[in-house]
Amino acid sequence: MKHAIIGTGMIGTGIGLAALEREDAVTAYNRTLARTQTLADAGATIAHTIPEAVAKAQFVHLALTADDAVDAVLAQMLGHLREDAIVIDHSTTLPERTRTRAADLAAKGIRFLHAPVFMSPVAAKNATGIIMVSGPKGLYNEATDALGRMTGHVWYIGEDPGAAATLKLCGNAMILAMMGGLADGHSIASENGLKPSDVTKLFKIFNPANTLAGRGERMADGDYKTQWSLKMARKDLGLMVKAAGDRPLAVLPGLGERMDTLIGDGQGERDLAVIGRSGR
Repeated sequence: MKHAIIGTGMIGTGIGLAALEREDAVTAYNRTLARTQTLADAGATIAHTIPEAVAKAQFVHLALTADDAVDAVLAQMLGHLREDAIVIDHSTTLPERTRTRAADLAAKGIRFLHAPVFMSPVAAKNATGIIMVSGPKGLYNEATDALGRMTGHVWYIGEDPGAAATLKLCGNAMILAMMGGLADGHSIASENGLKPSDVTKLFKIFNPANTLAGRGERMADGDYKTQWSLKMARKDLGLMVKAAGDRPLAVLPGLGERMDTLIGDGQGERDLAVIGRSGR
């Protein structure tokens, strides 16, 4: 297989190294040439322009930082892609801009899939992690083998070009919320004579992910039958803030504001899951 990697940051480099390990042909391009050196050392061909990078590639992988960068790179590919090339964008992008982009490319005859990843650089290099894909089913079927070689799990979400972009943001929101909550836990622990490593030990015994299979599913269904009332949870949040003293808090104050709004709207006796209710 012939791959072009556009964007050789940590993820793009990992994807390229994994392809080279499988003895696929890789051509790499990055605006800053020095960032292609790792792939060059591993045997990749280094292109000095985007048209040069994509000219012979069956699969063109984008691993870029933002929507504007994706659009700028795509504009430079026009007229230089193979007719059978599939452009696979692994970048984290806005759903609406992804939908617009997909429609514009389809009108120009460019075959495009959006395939954001949940991969660390190590996972990309080891061809593990998760790739989510949205776009035309027939096009996905053509790319299935190539995508499957890149990761431990490929999840085709559907034809809506913005679906994978949406779920990527949802996943990243959860990562940010978890890290923020963990940081707040460290503040509480440190203020009260414990170490962050003690918090780590807690979560080896108590797995908060189990909440997703219980309260999380009820939240998605709009089932707010009380098991832990919003009012009681708000009381506990107040204790957390006091226990942290003057140490910084990342998540708890903002969450407290949301809970106060709902309690003011008469939702205090409903389950904590009511914080997921749309609207106020």
